[in-house]
Amino acid sequence: MEMSFDGPGRGAQPAGSMSGARLANGVRLNDRYEIEEFLGRSPYGESYRARDLASGQLVTIKALHPSLIADGATMERLTREVQTASSLDHKNIAATYGLFGAQVGADPVAYLACEFVDGQSLRDMLEKKRASGRAFSLKGAYNVIAHLCNALVYAHGATVHGALTPDSIMVNSAGRVKVTDFGLARTLKPLDNFRAQVAAGTMAALAPEMMAAPESADARADLYSVGVILFELLTGRTPADSFERPSVAAPGVPPAVDPVVETCLKPSPDERHADAQSLKDALQTAL
Repeated sequence: MEMSFDGPGRGAQPAGSMSGARLANGVRLNDRYEIEEFLGRSPYGESYRARDLASGQLVTIKALHPSLIADGATMERLTREVQTASSLDHKNIAATYGLFGAQVGADPVAYLACEFVDGQSLRDMLEKKRASGRAFSLKGAYNVIAHLCNALVYAHGATVHGALTPDSIMVNSAGRVKVTDFGLARTLKPLDNFRAQVAAGTMAALAPEMMAAPESADARADLYSVGVILFELLTGRTPADSFERPSVAAPGVPPAVDPVVETCLKPSPDERHADAQSLKDALQTAL
């Protein structure tokens, strides 16, 4: 895992003007990754589509928030988390290739190189359905949750995601769910910009313990998040807006689904489903 900031000839080579904190199209990081398009911002920083010049493949570059670089302890924790994330190899998890450092002009940049998912975020899919007055079908909601649970059953043998939201879940052009951002949440939660995102409601799926003590949160924090996401898939809104049982909030949802969601959303982790497989099985039975 390379985290030294390279000097002239090994850092980023600008090609065009910078816009705010964004990397310009054409910038090369470590003579390896060439930025092609800005994709958006997240609580962790900024995302870009880039080209791996060694393999020719597309990758996602996540340029992390500058405050990370200034805090050595946070960077050490992040390095450990990313090492674990890089070891994950599952069809429903977007691969993490590594954490790197580069120099962009006078500024150091810490960035993750990750698998590029050709598709759209679950958030974008939800917003499109909401705009047309619809929610996911029961089958569509189950397929998303089943893929998500498959990813968690595998990942929970090594790590906890900690901040599953519709923004951190991609659906590729073939309909396969890909979970992104493993290794980031428990490290970056104390940052001011992360707290601002939470206050704005964009991190509404976080379990209560993730807000109180993220370093001690376990796999059951992810099950809480899955419950919030399932509720939104079925009803078109989040439980934070106004919690009603899903069968009441959305006609056509079987009442048997209600306890599945409600168990996910228990404030105490001890009262939630035992694990992601149990959650998946319960939902399958309910539907």
